[in-house]
Amino acid sequence: IDGLTNELSRDAHLLRAETDGRKLAQLKVNELSNILSDMENILRNQQAEIGEDPVKLRVAYEMAKETITKQTRKLVEYESNFNSTVS
Repeated sequence: IDGLTNELSRDAHLLRAETDGRKLAQLKVNELSNILSDMENILRNQQAEIGEDPVKLRVAYEMAKETITKQTRKLVEYESNFNSTVS
């Protein structure tokens, strides 16, 4: 009976430790969720202050890069045509 009592006591202790661990993990998850929510709110507020949509800015940036690439190619073509004509 003493052996069973000790085993039951040990199992109860392990169960309490596991329960405590789960509670601590849940508290940490809640804390991280709150931090994430706060950061998202800060980001939304900053975007509202700036007044620009990040998606629109990204699209405009990509279009500007394409335009610069096209213009650079034209410039190189014009320079090579000029050099071949002058030479």
